[in-house]
Amino acid sequence: MFNSNKKQNDVLEEFRIKAHLRSYVKDPIIINEILLQDAVEKLKKLPYQKSDPTDSVARELVVEAYRSGFFRYDDLTDDGCKLVRLNKYRRHPQPSGEPAVHSQLPRARH
Repeated sequence: MFNSNKKQNDVLEEFRIKAHLRSYVKDPIIINEILLQDAVEKLKKLPYQKSDPTDSVARELVVEAYRSGFFRYDDLTDDGCKLVRLNKYRRHPQPSGEPAVHSQLPRARH
């Protein structure tokens, strides 16, 4: 269980994220390691002098894991289902170098 090659502060950040995931996912132990490591890196970059950003990172992780197909509604708690429903129809940010797809362009109404 203990990996000596992993940095100790990564273990602490993973624990903090998994602790916040418990309010959104029934079993937060089963999560994609790549997504979890991305969330750890994102959490390390955020400052938390005023407030703890772990909950917002955990929310983004739940939505991203749901969109990627790692979670279903059965795996989520009531709060997790509400969170996914709220973020389900939000548009993803468009990369600046790519033009918008035809379905994302506003339609002219005559």
